[in-house]
Amino acid sequence: MDAHQIPIVTVSYNSPELLSHLLASLRRFYPNPMHIVDGSDAAHVDAIRAAAAPFEGVTLHVQGYNIHHGPGMAWAIQQLPLGPVALFLDSDIIVRRAGFLEAMLAELQPQHYGVGGVAYVNREGFDIPYAYGAVPYLHPPCMLCNLEVMRRWPLPIKHGAPMVAPMLALHDAGQSGLLKHLDWVLNDVTPGTDKIYVDHVGRGTVMQTQGYHLEEWMAEVQARQQAEAAKAAAAARAAAEPAGYNPFVLGL
Repeated sequence: MDAHQIPIVTVSYNSPELLSHLLASLRRFYPNPMHIVDGSDAAHVDAIRAAAAPFEGVTLHVQGYNIHHGPGMAWAIQQLPLGPVALFLDSDIIVRRAGFLEAMLAELQPQHYGVGGVAYVNREGFDIPYAYGAVPYLHPPCMLCNLEVMRRWPLPIKHGAPMVAPMLALHDAGQSGLLKHLDWVLNDVTPGTDKIYVDHVGRGTVMQTQGYHLEEWMAEVQARQQAEAAKAAAAARAAAEPAGYNPFVLGL
């Protein structure tokens, strides 16, 4: 497979400057077909079009609403003729030098879900150190994936960690081995490190658009956490009571 023929997918939202920087840095080294799934507000779409226009081989898919990162990737997986393999890049990635796509492709095997930076999250999708029960999580800022394998599992979702649904499914099925970790990718997508191939601005879209706009998801997470805390507190109180203890009888 020619690395220069692999399609690239990015999801954008109200951030034409970030998109322009991504495309300019990418085109210094790679001519790959590029698909932009755009969820920008109507007021920003013209600027997004202008950012994409100078670059050949770029197709803009305007959604007309904030599709969000996870559903935007899912839309591309389901709707676009991407072929067997696709590279997913965040819109706030800057390509520093050539060779990263070739390095990822050399590691991708037909059975793999994808290759990239694999770290660990809890079941809510929050980053945690490795521990028993931790869920291996393929970070989406820079990941190369086999589309046929991706489609066998739940697709990315609207979530602060958009890959959490497929990662949980892989973990629960004992199939996290389908993820291939590359140290340099995790390094490059982690803020504050010396970059090797790419630089992840990190929270670039958030800074440009004043938030993730995931209030519903955060409310659901907080409600679950509060319910779990209340359940744990009730269990602790029950465990502290002597066996056969009946406060009503003892009060007589």
